[in-house]
Amino acid sequence: MAESLKNSAISGAKWNAILNIGRYFISFFLSIILARLLEPEEFGLIGMLTIFTAIAQVFINSCLSTAIIRDKNASPEDYSTVFYFNIVVSIFFYLLLFFTAPIIAGFYNEPQLVLLTRLVSLVFLINAFGLIQNAILIKAINFKKQAICNLTGLTVSVIVSAILAFMGYGVYSIAWQAVSQAIVTNVLFWVTSDWRPTGGFKKTSFLRLWSFGSKILATTIIARIVENIDNILIGKIFSAGQLGYYVRAKSSKQLPEQIFAGVLS
Repeated sequence: MAESLKNSAISGAKWNAILNIGRYFISFFLSIILARLLEPEEFGLIGMLTIFTAIAQVFINSCLSTAIIRDKNASPEDYSTVFYFNIVVSIFFYLLLFFTAPIIAGFYNEPQLVLLTRLVSLVFLINAFGLIQNAILIKAINFKKQAICNLTGLTVSVIVSAILAFMGYGVYSIAWQAVSQAIVTNVLFWVTSDWRPTGGFKKTSFLRLWSFGSKILATTIIARIVENIDNILIGKIFSAGQLGYYVRAKSSKQLPEQIFAGVLS
């Protein structure tokens, strides 16, 4: 048992390293292409939305999904409960951002943000459908399948984004990169996974998982606000172009850090 766990951990670390290093080089390649084709203002527009989408993703991603990963005795009802909870929460936040998009655009005085907010928000709505499959892979330390699904989704999305950028779609090439990556990755999770929701929402399962997940939720929300508050301040006080330069520099700095942090975590 101990030897099996050791081998699984070593294999998981190897494939997680492949995922993070592959993600770094593919993302770096895309950033070079987009930097040549897009204006700094267009990167800045995406940066203005980061905190809103990050907080919404926390509610979907880092709450019950994390709780079910650590639960050694999770039942089929537990998985179904988390699945339906994620779907409902993702729909709620998508509708919230859909209808508050004009307010966000008015705050930054950037009319393009109305459509852009509604488009980018599709990402966490799509991701909610594959969170359980992803959690099962993490729980089984099956990072090989996770790496293949994620890298395939990223590669396809880079091609989509590059084509749209060459065709002159500007900032929407960045938005569609995120959306297409979410679609491909989650379709692959469903195709390669045997899990399907087999029951409904169980209140007892929710309350038991929530007792742990709520603590993760609170700390992660604080972390995301701290990480992204600078984008709000720079986007509000300065121009979209200046925020664009800042966002590009910040993401370039974070990419190599995320390789090591991702593997170790």
